[in-house]
Amino acid sequence: MYLNVVEVESALQVLTAGPNAAFTELVTLPHRTWENRVCRAVRVAADPTTTRPAVYLIGGVHAREWGSPDILVSFLERLTAAYSGGTGIDLPGYSVSAADVTRIVTGLDLVVFPQVNPDGRAYSMDPDGDEMWRKNRRPAPPGSPCPGVDVNRNYDWLWDFRRHFHPASRVSNSTDPCSEVYVGPAAFSEPETRNVAWLFDRFPETRFFVDVHSFSELVLHPWGDDDNQAVDPAMDFRNPAFDGRRGILDATGRPDAGDYRAYLDAGDGRSLGELGRRMADAVAAVHGRRYRVQQGANLYPTGGTSEDWAYARHRADPARAKVYPFVVEWGRERASIAESFHPPYAEMARIIEENVAGLLEFCLAALDRLDAERFEGLRPGRFAELVRVLFGVTSDGGGVVLGPDGRPVPIPPWDPAHGLEPAHRQLLAGLAAGELAGLVDDAGAQEALRAAGLRAAVEAAGRIDGG
Repeated sequence: MYLNVVEVESALQVLTAGPNAAFTELVTLPHRTWENRVCRAVRVAADPTTTRPAVYLIGGVHAREWGSPDILVSFLERLTAAYSGGTGIDLPGYSVSAADVTRIVTGLDLVVFPQVNPDGRAYSMDPDGDEMWRKNRRPAPPGSPCPGVDVNRNYDWLWDFRRHFHPASRVSNSTDPCSEVYVGPAAFSEPETRNVAWLFDRFPETRFFVDVHSFSELVLHPWGDDDNQAVDPAMDFRNPAFDGRRGILDATGRPDAGDYRAYLDAGDGRSLGELGRRMADAVAAVHGRRYRVQQGANLYPTGGTSEDWAYARHRADPARAKVYPFVVEWGRERASIAESFHPPYAEMARIIEENVAGLLEFCLAALDRLDAERFEGLRPGRFAELVRVLFGVTSDGGGVVLGPDGRPVPIPPWDPAHGLEPAHRQLLAGLAAGELAGLVDDAGAQEALRAAGLRAAVEAAGRIDGG
């Protein structure tokens, strides 16, 4: 059975008690809901006294999407049990080793807010309520019979869609309180969106974000207002010159579709694609359901959404950390819309497994992205010189091998050591990473790069000894 509102909150308190208290924190959020409920999140961190780059996960934004909090609670239960017990995590078709569980919990802060909109969830689950309710439970404004705001249209990113979007765009936003996509009276007018934003500020090193929704079997990333392009930075959400021109996608075939296309840095686009593909591949490994990775606007244009606001923060203020954000739409269309949002729980259990796998792989992909950024921070000239010594071929086509002092030494191509096994090559790479750390100016990045190299070298040495 789906967890109800009280059961979700109780699960978070259980997860952060007992032996888990050493590496978890129950975070009480400052803004009570319209029905006076208190919301909580969980932080998972091997050393809660220090901060690391954070992966931030939220769910339960839309009331009728009952399975999203269940996915995040299951993710927390499996991860904390594995770390506490020193084990891996096994799912059908996908597994995470004990070493990778430790890598996630020691290398990241995990911030999980499973139930953003408890008022709406309670109303949707109430037999006397409306199971298809989407919004929160903000009281109806004067002159309207309709309560509620769409929490995922209330963020301060192109919130005033009537100004920012073309009148002919099919933007999924409304100023009508009776609409399911009512944006609210102002950006961040709702306690639910303010709680989400508060956690970003509480954990300013947040670098990765996933908002769990249903349904469509999609992994969505920015931008959500128009087609992406990586050529003209002036085509930006902040530029008022493009107000009234956004939201006409190329797929419409309209001649004015090219008047605006949203600028997305090409490197960020590649990183978003890689992170999204790894998450989707892990989902597919479990039960064979293939989630499509695409930018949000390809579903429909929107403003005021969580993932776009999260990515826009560093564009608006370069002092903020860059966040790679996603929306996951779990589940497929079924015989009825109600069943699509609330599949039988036997089916939901399978969806939980595949999405837990996707989120675990997302955490590992996040760590790999952070490691890659540390290499990207190396001073290019000295990096090229050292790589030539460590990995480049010699003039006669040779390679490198460990010398008696543990340092890499050039070897000729006919030397038997030239055909190194993968574990030996990984050992060399790990040792080289430690050497390369000395070329990084930032002390924190130095330490992180040395740690990454040490992890690789120790793992390789274990494989060699085990063989």
